[in-house]
Amino acid sequence: MFASLAVAINIGLETLETPSGRRALRELGHTFLTRRAGSSAGVPISGTWSRMDGYIDHFLQRLRNYYPLVAVQYENDSVIAGTSPGIGGTTLQNFNPEGSGMFRYNIERVRSMVATHEAFLRAANQQDRQKLRQRWQNFLFIFACATIHELAHLFTFYLAPGRTSSPSFSNGEGLIWGRWLECRLYGGSLEIYAGRNQGPNMPGMLFLVDKHNTAHRIDPAAIIEFVSNPRQHQLPFQYTGPGITAEERRSLRIRSTGSTSSFGVSLPHNNRAMRDLISGPGLIRYSIPLEDLHELSSGADSALRVTQMV
Repeated sequence: MFASLAVAINIGLETLETPSGRRALRELGHTFLTRRAGSSAGVPISGTWSRMDGYIDHFLQRLRNYYPLVAVQYENDSVIAGTSPGIGGTTLQNFNPEGSGMFRYNIERVRSMVATHEAFLRAANQQDRQKLRQRWQNFLFIFACATIHELAHLFTFYLAPGRTSSPSFSNGEGLIWGRWLECRLYGGSLEIYAGRNQGPNMPGMLFLVDKHNTAHRIDPAAIIEFVSNPRQHQLPFQYTGPGITAEERRSLRIRSTGSTSSFGVSLPHNNRAMRDLISGPGLIRYSIPLEDLHELSSGADSALRVTQMV
């Protein structure tokens, strides 16, 4: 479970570290601050627009060194991932990812990803191995996109220091920023539809839904290329086939099984437990070589080398 999720999280983070990812974060930051400056909500913001590149560098560097806590837990079926607000205590000059929020991933979807990878490792037939590897890489794609979506929320937490959650996150306003970043990077937000005769441990059909609510199926080759080398893949993603409108999806009875914009309920006891965990004795941290994560995302049979950090 740990290995597959670590690979997917790294793909998401590497995407934001690319020039196109940084440009998207810059635009997100400018848009967020502009809206907050014109808001009557009274949310404090500090810093200046001209220093946005420096904020992004600091944000990404801290994520590499102190990634937020990750919880794998039961969620609503349509949920891929979510963010629980943290304990605060962060500033623009000293971003604390661990204190800013915790990422929650749907345990059933994670288990399906892990089961697919284990089946790939056991398969002896080359054709079966290829099919299972591609299926696993589709799961990696889903969780990488979900990670990027949640990192957009975390970035707005960072830009509004002094708060324990994103401005208006609880009433839905903050939820737009993950979708905003996805649309800026990919051309739409990720939506998963049930495939014909879809069985257990299947990722589903992966689409991007644009601003007109038209769903476009992502080219399967683009998914594999992106997962294998997110730093070199050119965004936005290429589509295959015609777009499907919302009305057409209803008439064809195409069923959505999840999206990055679906969100569960962050229960208060979960937040309290996270705060107790963060504020308690020092957590044991581990590091993983990037080359191991890259090899595994390409479908290699290698294991991750995990080293405890001092």
